[in-house]
Amino acid sequence: MAEQSRYRTYIGTELVAHIDKHYRTVAEAKGRGITGLSMGGFGALHIGLNHPGQFGALASTAGGVDPRDYEGRWGLDKVLGDRRQNASFWDSMAIVNNLDKIKASGQALFIDCGLEDFFLTPNRQLHQALVKEQIPHHYLEMPGGHNWQYWAKSIEYQLVFFADFFAGHNP
Repeated sequence: MAEQSRYRTYIGTELVAHIDKHYRTVAEAKGRGITGLSMGGFGALHIGLNHPGQFGALASTAGGVDPRDYEGRWGLDKVLGDRRQNASFWDSMAIVNNLDKIKASGQALFIDCGLEDFFLTPNRQLHQALVKEQIPHHYLEMPGGHNWQYWAKSIEYQLVFFADFFAGHNP
């Protein structure tokens, strides 16, 4: 990963510590969740899986869950390095290649994607791999594309997922 890119550490460790210090929180994984949309959905899953003691629930809406499919776009090479020189690192960033972390963490997991979204195929592949490995998760596909109209609908399902989790029900 590019030396200046420390978002995983910042969000997963430093930001959490800052929030716990300055706000009244449940300062353990059962009191925290992380979600994001698009590449932020990838980031939420990636950060959450690499900080399982920090986040008890992870979610992604229309997430770019496999950056290998999008090499050369959105400046990914600036963050992940040149894929030809860092192929194993790029492979390790694909959420589907982290099923062992997902299984070991016991974190609650919710993934959704629109039926017309260009990220649909990698999300389906992740869902199918989770099913094959019998890893509990929630998966939802709805009509919609990679846009705010879809995300405005999907957030309702995410909020229900997190409300159930924070109420003590592992959704």
